[in-house]
This record gives sequence, structure tokens and C-alpha cells, in this order.
Amino acid sequence: MRSTLARLRESGYEGTRIVDIAADSGAALATIYRYFGSRENLIFTAVQGWVIETSQRSYPQDPGAPLAQRLADMIRISAERLVAEPELLRAWTRARLTSDPFVARHTRLDSTAESLLIYPAEVLADPALALELSTLMEHAWFSGVVKWSLGQKDYAEVWGDVLQAMRVVLRARRG
Repeated sequence: MRSTLARLRESGYEGTRIVDIAADSGAALATIYRYFGSRENLIFTAVQGWVIETSQRSYPQDPGAPLAQRLADMIRISAERLVAEPELLRAWTRARLTSDPFVARHTRLDSTAESLLIYPAEVLADPALALELSTLMEHAWFSGVVKWSLGQKDYAEVWGDVLQAMRVVLRARRG
């Protein structure tokens, strides 16, 4: 995985080839294909691991702050960490858009799990709230990152969309 991430940082999604990853890692090309089946799955697996690892890092918390503020702070910090590695974030976006069946199946399963990694305990204690936040914010984040990776939105616009999605869910829950 480290070799894949290094190649993506250096060459971007389009320039990353399995033959180069095999040479960098010392793994046989046949072994990589046996375990991953496709270039898209290898890239997806590597960048998905990076996203999860980046999202799991600890966050500074002010326990007295309102829930909306703590959520916004955690999501902002996570997003800033991801945007700090633009080639990997672009690769994550491209990998999620592939038609590879393994990637498609795991993309559906992983989006909610990614969100749950950063939520505070009171969100996790309310499964309906956690699901609503995960669903709406994942849509806002992913569509924004796609537009960011294509140069159609800047980070501030994407961040604003994600915050708006969070506020909509929290407002609806308050009644």
C-alpha cells in the first residue's frame, strides 16, 4: 500500500501503473493481480486505507462546546488533512467512480463507516441521527470533492456545502 500511495503522490491517478508499483514494492505483478484483481481495486484499497487512517487521528475537543460546533470542528480538521494531500484525494475520488465491481460494492459499504469514525459519542448513541448525518454529509462531501478535483469548486465552497448539510440534519432533528 505504501508503494501505491507513493506512486499516486508522485504520478497522480492517471500516471500510476501496477507494473511500477510492483517494481517499487518488490512484489510480483501476478501476486498483485491475484490479491487485487485490477488497478482500480489496488488504488481504491490504498487510498481508502489512507482516508480511514487520516479520519481516525485524534481531534482536539472542547467538551463544553455545542454538538454542532464539535461536529463542524472534527469534520473541518479531517477535511483539511485530506485536502493537504491533493493527489491522494483526487485518486480517492477517481477510484470511487470506477465500474470495478469490488470497488462499487465497498464504496456503498464504506461511506457510512468513514463518517462514524469521527462522530462524538452522543451522535453514535442515536443511530438514526448518525445515519442521517452520514448520508447527507457524504453526498455533500463526495459531490464537492468531485467538483474540487475537476477544478469546478474550491475547498471553501466544498466546506460550506458540508457544513450546510450538517446544519440541515441538526435543525430537522430539533424540530
